[in-house]
Amino acid sequence: NESCFMDMSVDCCLTLIMSILCFDGNKSEFPKGETNKQLNRLARLERDIVLHELTEKEILERIQDEFVGQFAGDWMESRLKDFREKSSILIELTEKVDDVLAEVNKIDSEYIKEKKGRIEEYVEELDKRHVSYSEILNPLLDWLKDARIQAALHKDEYIESLVQTSHEELKARNLEVSTNVSDATKKLRGWLKSHP
Repeated sequence: NESCFMDMSVDCCLTLIMSILCFDGNKSEFPKGETNKQLNRLARLERDIVLHELTEKEILERIQDEFVGQFAGDWMESRLKDFREKSSILIELTEKVDDVLAEVNKIDSEYIKEKKGRIEEYVEELDKRHVSYSEILNPLLDWLKDARIQAALHKDEYIESLVQTSHEELKARNLEVSTNVSDATKKLRGWLKSHP
């Protein structure tokens, strides 16, 4: 039973590593050559498991030291950096809505098409940025959910801590972004509705 559990633990860790390496099928997630480097490290571990008959404990220690501990933290930080950049751009756009409306309102009333066009362009840009933000956020939340389950199952305190901290940051930032986008969109669409 213990051996079976350890085999499952090792398999789970290797699966977690592979899911990180292949997160969204986009090799641009890593600096040039990093994907192959990580896969080579994984291949060396697999070779050592077979050739040196590593114990379950040695395998788990190597996975923790060589992949999960270092790589998951680095990977998570790079994903959070992308998320922070996209959310900052979106928040900046929402904070400029009042200025955009004030600028548009200064335009002479006879140029209503131009006024509406500017507002519609801003709404489109806001929507486009929100989609880009969601494309980072949603897969990251899914990954965190899976990682949380795996970490709890295998009592991995490092991953549990990493996931918890990352989830709290995402949750707080997403609340701010959602509120700002909702308020900005209401203002812009309200202006368009009042200027048929």
